[in-house]
Amino acid sequence: MSFPLVIKDGTAADEANVNSDGELTVGLNKTISKAGYVFLAGNGPTGGKAITTFGPMGRLSTGVQTLELFDPIDGATVNSNIWNQPAPTTFTIVQSATTGFMVLNAGASVAINAQCQINSIKRIQLINTFVPTARILFKTPNTPQANATIELGFGAASGTSAPTDGAFFRWSSASEFRCVTVFNSVETSSAALTAPTINVVHTSHIIFRGTKVEFYIDEVLVADVTNASGNPNPTSSSRVPLFARIYNGATSPVIPPELHLAAISLWRNDLNTNKLWPTQMSTIGRGSYQSPTLYTQSANHANSTSPASATLSNTAAGYTTLGGRYQFAAPATAATDFALFGFQVPTGYQLIITGIKISATNTGAAVATTATILDWALGINSSAVSLATTDTATTWAPRRIPLGMQGFIVGNAIGVTANDITIKFDTPLVVDSDRFFHVIVQVPLGTATALQVIRGDVTINGYFE
Repeated sequence: MSFPLVIKDGTAADEANVNSDGELTVGLNKTISKAGYVFLAGNGPTGGKAITTFGPMGRLSTGVQTLELFDPIDGATVNSNIWNQPAPTTFTIVQSATTGFMVLNAGASVAINAQCQINSIKRIQLINTFVPTARILFKTPNTPQANATIELGFGAASGTSAPTDGAFFRWSSASEFRCVTVFNSVETSSAALTAPTINVVHTSHIIFRGTKVEFYIDEVLVADVTNASGNPNPTSSSRVPLFARIYNGATSPVIPPELHLAAISLWRNDLNTNKLWPTQMSTIGRGSYQSPTLYTQSANHANSTSPASATLSNTAAGYTTLGGRYQFAAPATAATDFALFGFQVPTGYQLIITGIKISATNTGAAVATTATILDWALGINSSAVSLATTDTATTWAPRRIPLGMQGFIVGNAIGVTANDITIKFDTPLVVDSDRFFHVIVQVPLGTATALQVIRGDVTINGYFE
């Protein structure tokens, strides 16, 4: 005698089904909160389970990310390679090397109609299928209040005028905290939210997903602002800068509004742009042609000005710049290595050199009784500007790399140019923090001819990281 086994819910009439092959029919649940829901997972960084994620187009997120903007807010100067600072009214913007913050309205003004703003020089391309994500650390010393407005995120705005496009956090003059998107000057806003705790550093994320924008604070989703009906994107422009601004209304607020900004970064998810790391560094203002700390030109090349003649020395730099224009009076034959350029890498950075080009032209007077030979080299990672520095327990001599020679024969007239030296370093040269990069020239044959001057250019290709 057979006894059929029925599988059913204990409190309902629902029974499990069997197919024609006698196999139990199993349907996986499609609701994540219910038993039977299946997802891909692996070990998370703290031993827990990390759930695999998918992009808005259903693509598996593979961790491919492209860095598009990064400012750690270090040093005492706002990075002008990254940020515009439109002319403020009364308010000031100050960056502190000791606190690690850039502060908007650092002077704590309550002046009416006062304002200040930073916005990224680079406009972020909002490709909604490859999600751009902005991460900004911030704190505020006061809660939202009447007659003061703070905005932070993606945005195109001028002075105290309303943004024309954007997706940002807003501490409003109505004493509310909201998340806002703007499409062609028309705003879509979240409900009023609990404002971030004052005087606490918060980590914010703004994720642009095309059909909506997600706003996170301290890894918690605080608002999910969906596009207004009929709008194809959160913004009407496909390129919007990152921005932060404060402005007062026509009546003074009770407490000075301030915004303290720390590390700011922006990256693009799930898109392999094939941009090499040097390219990514250059796009965030780290090209070797400009200082990563002073944000000024790194080469010796003043507008409409000839270079001053270098004093050739083995122990002191003729120029302290990263290449550029040079000139020096033709010296007599000597085996002396001259430190024509001696550039010190800023503290905390590495200089990665990928190529060099050197030109030389005879000027001033014709080459007289002896030919002129220029023997070029690089000095890498010296702990001092002097090329005579030796290796000890506390010092490091320059590592010399020969580049080649240029020459002028007897009788070469003014204007004769030697062949350029152009080298690409397949294995980049690395100069460490606080160390020196030298461009070295030796003149193994020459005459100290009156008025004969060698002039040329040294171009350095590379980046800072």
